[in-house]
Amino acid sequence: MTRYLTPWRVSLLCLVTLYTEGVVPNSSAIDVLSFLTAGLFPLDAADKQWEEHYLPTVSALEECLSRHDSSIPGRTLWDLFLKNLWSIDSLDALETFFGEVIPSLLAKTREDLIHDRDNGIAPVADDRMRLSRSSPLGAFVRRAYLEYTRLQFHDSVKLWTGFVRYRLPTYIYWSRRHRGAEEIAVDVNLRDLGLDSTSHLSQVVYGDIEDDENGEGEVSVKDAERLIEFQVSELQSTQFFSGLSCMC
Repeated sequence: MTRYLTPWRVSLLCLVTLYTEGVVPNSSAIDVLSFLTAGLFPLDAADKQWEEHYLPTVSALEECLSRHDSSIPGRTLWDLFLKNLWSIDSLDALETFFGEVIPSLLAKTREDLIHDRDNGIAPVADDRMRLSRSSPLGAFVRRAYLEYTRLQFHDSVKLWTGFVRYRLPTYIYWSRRHRGAEEIAVDVNLRDLGLDSTSHLSQVVYGDIEDDENGEGEVSVKDAERLIEFQVSELQSTQFFSGLSCMC
């Protein structure tokens, strides 16, 4: 169990990345930001709606994004989100995602700008939105990056295998729309080695990827603490109303 990072939060990082790419129309921005806010900052444990935001499945993302067109003709936000999701096609790609992509989402600090100027590094010219480090999304990105750098190797492997299982329900839709995607349902390295998910190597590393009851890597310490808070709140509420009934 990691302190903070889960497959769900990796998928939210993919959604944040999509948001900064400038492909979310203004008419859809509120829905996307509302979804992110609900996922990153759950309601108070005493509020029953908090249950809806605990360990959401990838289908919750599909429900939110599939009904919104992107600024790219013929592509919904769900299509583009899956592109980001499936671009993480190996543990190496996950390392690159956290080591290079995630830091690039943040606006540079004054110290960074001075360092670049003094070293003759020209500003990067692109259309990507940069997140303020003090904004809610920026704070989430910074914490996710920091937490990943703290992971032991075996924890990053667990996060990767959990992420593979988490996104697997989207595989059929993704593979139908992208030629060659049927060969990388699990790990692009297996394809490069001429292996599939039934090979001995795949079974050793991933086990039965489609029938895993472990759920390992899906819950972080933070999530577990939050769930305990909710359960305690429910118990206290039940005891309170039970006491009132006895007084009547």
